[in-house]
Amino acid sequence: MASNIALSGLAKDLERQQDKGKPIRIGLVGAGEMGTDIVARTAMMDGIDVAAIMDIKPETAHKAVEIARRRDDFSLDANSVDKLNAAIERGMTAVASDPAHIFDSGLIDVIVDATGIPSVGA
Repeated sequence: MASNIALSGLAKDLERQQDKGKPIRIGLVGAGEMGTDIVARTAMMDGIDVAAIMDIKPETAHKAVEIARRRDDFSLDANSVDKLNAAIERGMTAVASDPAHIFDSGLIDVIVDATGIPSVGA
């Protein structure tokens, strides 16, 4: 994403990741208010992507991506690790049917619990 200011610190590091074609990939658990905010904010940043989302209501995860990307064709259902990885490799956001798919992916760099309910997140 173009910027009219000189990047420094974390923003510069993320730009380097983007330039290398290796953005930091987030696996997000929970796509309610907080999760949607994370998806929307990272969509405006270089070098970091919400690559996969798991929510008990898949339509909520798809809606979060639609809000962030302003299009309804940027997310794909993924009911296996292979489908999740294929979606990520295509540059799409995978909507996982099971959080284990995100944990087992191998393409996810960090997991974010955005459920807002500690017992659900645990």
